Amino acid sequence: MSTLDPLHILNMIWELRKELDVLEDDTKSGVVPEAQLEQNFTSRRIIPLDARLNKLTLICRAMWSLIQEKTGATEADLLRRITEIDGMDGRVDGRVIKPALKCPKCKSVVCRQFNRCLFCGHEPGSGDPFDEA
Repeated sequence: MSTLDPLHILNMIWELRKELDVLEDDTKSGVVPEAQLEQNFTSRRIIPLDARLNKLTLICRAMWSLIQEKTGATEADLLRRITEIDGMDGRVDGRVIKPALKCPKCKSVVCRQFNRCLFCGHEPGSGDPFDEA
């Protein structure tokens, strides 16, 4: 997965904001009923995320069944490892949060979500395949 350009992300947010403003204006004027506004949002944003989540869940289950089959690992082993990894950031809260990095080029804080310095554009590249892009 490639890193998104911060300008591209800002443009996406701006376009979404404009789209929501138009939909809100249409709803207020009666052109688009409130129920249709919710349906449009659900079909364009939530349903694709739900489909992606379902696919990732299926892939994880398939990988887990292969691991069990090949190694003899148990559900207890898996739960123990989940708790271990969850606690690596100092809290067992069901999330993995990585601390912010300092940009080696300009010493600004690098947002781990983008893995790119928003000030100088340097991509530190942690080598972690699970870094967000």
